[in-house]
Amino acid sequence: MVSEDDPTLTTIRRAPVTSSRTRPILLAAACRADFTSHIVATVTPEEYVEEVLRLVEAIPEGRVMSYGAVADALADRSGRNSARQVGNIMARHGGAVPWHRVVNSAGRMPPGHEQEARQLLLSEGVPLKGDRVDIAKASWTP
Repeated sequence: MVSEDDPTLTTIRRAPVTSSRTRPILLAAACRADFTSHIVATVTPEEYVEEVLRLVEAIPEGRVMSYGAVADALADRSGRNSARQVGNIMARHGGAVPWHRVVNSAGRMPPGHEQEARQLLLSEGVPLKGDRVDIAKASWTP
């Protein structure tokens, strides 16, 4: 068991958020009585998950999309546009779809699953450049 008095124990602390970064935004929003968000989500979060999975299922064999491209393709219908959100959806729900066809914008395969994704992509004929997908040749747009 580690004691808090142990001199070898290092404490990692997050830097505090300064008020100069947040105050103008908060004050501007609080001062306007008619304030509404510029983000208009037209689908529920559950529907968005289904939209992402449906699009990933539609990616043809031998082609790939980046997380950002998936988000961009669904932005008009969903009101959302976040590659990170697509990545989270794929990590949580992507096991039943061809998850290996979604890579990052540099062509890197899903973290922790690189070897399996590489084998699946090679079996489909996806062009690779070293340890990455050749996005210029393999990208697909719906």
